Amino acid sequence: MKRYLIPVFYILLIGTLLKPETMFGGDIRFITSLADAKKQAAEQRKLIFVDVMADWCGPCKKMMADLRANDAACDFFNQHYVNLKINEKYNKAFLNEYNIQGFPTLMFLNADGEVLWSVTGYPGIDYLVSMTRKFDGEKDLYRSVVDISDEGFDEVQFVNEFSKKLTQFSTEMRNKNIQKYLEAGEPYRGAVIRHFGSLVSYPIFYRFYDRDKYPELHTAEQFMVSFLMYESNFYANDKIRKGSKEIARLTGLTESKVNTFMICYKEFAILRQIGLTNDHNLEVFAKNLLKNYPETRDFNLLYDAMVTVILKVRDTAFYAELEAEFENLAQQNPHCLYHDFLSVIYAKQGKNEEAALAVSKASKWAGENHMSYSPFLTQYRKEILE
Repeated sequence: MKRYLIPVFYILLIGTLLKPETMFGGDIRFITSLADAKKQAAEQRKLIFVDVMADWCGPCKKMMADLRANDAACDFFNQHYVNLKINEKYNKAFLNEYNIQGFPTLMFLNADGEVLWSVTGYPGIDYLVSMTRKFDGEKDLYRSVVDISDEGFDEVQFVNEFSKKLTQFSTEMRNKNIQKYLEAGEPYRGAVIRHFGSLVSYPIFYRFYDRDKYPELHTAEQFMVSFLMYESNFYANDKIRKGSKEIARLTGLTESKVNTFMICYKEFAILRQIGLTNDHNLEVFAKNLLKNYPETRDFNLLYDAMVTVILKVRDTAFYAELEAEFENLAQQNPHCLYHDFLSVIYAKQGKNEEAALAVSKASKWAGENHMSYSPFLTQYRKEILE
């Protein structure tokens, strides 16, 4: 009777080892369940390394042979990653979910299963190890969500941390994270809307926007940018005109100001970057912005508009029309840009003492706020004084 125990034991052992949920490759400890990998990654604050392989795949076998010969690499995987092996024979659902096109496919995922990096084919042991160390060193950047807590919320710290993450996230990850913070409610929702509003999809922004909660002009302008970028609305002037009416109603701005901002932003910040605008359009829309909506909080747009006017507009009367409004803005907000604009406006009218004083005020404000500052009268002296 005993002579049959050994064969039966080995049959049972081999059967267990061949089950997909307990397969191992090389000296790396692999699991085979994505759900378990995500759970462990969240608990252990690790990333997930995924080897999507096939039994018949030569490069897959080559990679595992290289890893077996590299104890340090295996130890690093085991210590710093949750390692997931997907055999195409047993997990077609994974292949469909992640659109796997070849073998091996190697991936790094975060704890939510979002793809941080993927490559099809075996890139070689040295490259694989270098990427493994790189992603582990940056793993805190790839956590989908910073801990959400109402206690001790620091908006500046949150913005800084989330900004770093956004530079690493794919578009899909970025959108998911923004959505999570919006759904989390205040204070996260307000921080995202105020600081990252232009990245929020317009229908979502529309859902959460409340001008009583978020009265800042900059937030309203991010709302406009979100509209322009949604489904490439910036290509269609009829959509912009229609959208201007609705956004004006929601933000409390006049339809004229909304339309002026969106058309100017479209020309300068979008179409100019892809070479689909012209000098005439830039001049027209720059003049409109400076005359109709100089209080914009998009200082980059305002700066571009002023440079365009300096280079294109010689009519002294146009600058005189801007004087009172920019003097008022400079009194309300001593930002160096307003004083710098005034220096141009004064110089164009021959008010040299006023121009010099405006430059001095701009320089002082920039110094106090640790900003670099190069006056228009230095950069474009010839064009302004001619």
